[in-house]
Amino acid sequence: AMETIVKVASGLDYEGVDIDWEGIPPDKLPLFTKFVQELAPRLHKIGKKLSVVVEVWNASAQWKLLGESADFVEIMAYPEHHIGTGPGPIASSKWAMNHLDTALRFVPRSRIIFCLPLFGYMWENGRAREMFWENQQSEASTMRAMKEKRDAEDIPSTHFSGGEAWYEDAHSINYKLLAAVEKR
Repeated sequence: AMETIVKVASGLDYEGVDIDWEGIPPDKLPLFTKFVQELAPRLHKIGKKLSVVVEVWNASAQWKLLGESADFVEIMAYPEHHIGTGPGPIASSKWAMNHLDTALRFVPRSRIIFCLPLFGYMWENGRAREMFWENQQSEASTMRAMKEKRDAEDIPSTHFSGGEAWYEDAHSINYKLLAAVEKR
């Protein structure tokens, strides 16, 4: 896989490669880190950069090693609530900022890319599904007794007979961005 990545990267007019392998079990993270540590110098040798995606639930000292090898570490600041949990925001500001603080302990600030969600979930009759803001708007006419509200962190949610939806919009993302900027 590594030789293929380097070969393909060398033939393309891109700045580099982004490795987005999600769902890595915590006990396998050292293997991923070793892969990144071996891939980064090979890409750097051909003038390419390497970025890697990490999930906040998988935070560990491995992030320090990834931050030393990769040019950028993308912190997925979500999901706080998802299909496997009860209703709530996909990433409250407080929750996301706690994970940014964790990242800052391990990864140099200049290498962090802080990734925020642009979607949410709808829980209806005990089942959940992914939902984007435009879906919420288009489904608004079909929801009975719909009432939109915002929580203290400006995250919108819609409550209706049989369920609720939590999603992100420009206001809630801006709230998180402003909170992240304060960490500079």
